[in-house]
Amino acid sequence: MTKKEAIQRIGWRFSNHSNFRVNEKDIEAWNEIIDYVNGQDKEVLSNNYLFAKLFMLEYREQLKRYKTDIYDDHIPKKEIFRFLDKPMEYHYERLTEFLNETISEKVIEETGDVKKFHEAREGLTVEEVKLNINQMITECLRKFSHN
Repeated sequence: MTKKEAIQRIGWRFSNHSNFRVNEKDIEAWNEIIDYVNGQDKEVLSNNYLFAKLFMLEYREQLKRYKTDIYDDHIPKKEIFRFLDKPMEYHYERLTEFLNETISEKVIEETGDVKKFHEAREGLTVEEVKLNINQMITECLRKFSHN
């Protein structure tokens, strides 16, 4: 059950279908819980604006990829969640593979030399990519974390 569903359920129980009388203290407690939950959600979002911006970018891309919209976004959300669920090492490795493929494709395009193509394909290590991407991420966090 989600937070929203839980709040709706208790609100429904208090308002219409209760076997007990709801008094003023119950309503006050209920409102305090709602305020707390809403405040927590706002705080989490305000502490993660950079993630939220990138999430929206990826969400748009997934909606385009699957040719769907917000009313049928099960697959795009599932893809994003699957991506986020993978460990960081997985992402470093995939990025390293992508960068090495990009480099090797450029070498073959420019030189036509298959030997250089294979050498370029093995160019970057995961550690090199990790170091560089972590520096870029840290720089972004420092520069944009106030937005």
